[in-house]
Amino acid sequence: MLMSMISGEKRKALLAQSAIRAGSVPKICTAIGCSGSVTSSSNGAFQRVMRAAETANLAITVPDVGDTFSLGSATVTVLGPQQHYSDVNNQSLILRVDYGSNAFLFTGDAEYESETDVLDAGENVRCDVLKAGHHGSHTSTGYRLLYEAQPKYAVISCGANNEYGHPHDDTLSRLRDADVTVYRTDRNGTIVCRSDGVNLTFATEKEG
Repeated sequence: MLMSMISGEKRKALLAQSAIRAGSVPKICTAIGCSGSVTSSSNGAFQRVMRAAETANLAITVPDVGDTFSLGSATVTVLGPQQHYSDVNNQSLILRVDYGSNAFLFTGDAEYESETDVLDAGENVRCDVLKAGHHGSHTSTGYRLLYEAQPKYAVISCGANNEYGHPHDDTLSRLRDADVTVYRTDRNGTIVCRSDGVNLTFATEKEG
């Protein structure tokens, strides 16, 4: 969603992260020359990326909560995970991206437990755009997160007619209750959100 304002090596790192989560990147490091990965996991797909990074002689960086880095003119802050969790979904990075006066919140596959820990820690989750957690699963994007984040828009990434039934009705109901405008890849196809630091615009591949 932010590729219009992200370029170079940082874009490659984000592409690598997306591919890691999708489990489709045994050759990702050699394919795009990424600068390293930004989390840790015993997940098989992740381990394959680790081996590819080692083969490519790339350093692995594991961020801590509170770390920040720049993506062009944007600033990314690591908000979570606040601790180690047995559930791999809760090990997802939770990132806030600030660009001008606009803010974006990415929660990966984090579920209520991780969301709650981030909120209890007093992290700033206020945002204009929320990437809904875990493909719109009922286990994520709780009322408390929506109350504190106050997003105007939410984007749900999920395949059409997927076997998990994402997005779940409970999640969509919570988003409606919070008066959030929702974009869904299963209905809208590719979704591009652009920011000039003040104004947001959305472009979709198809009408939802």
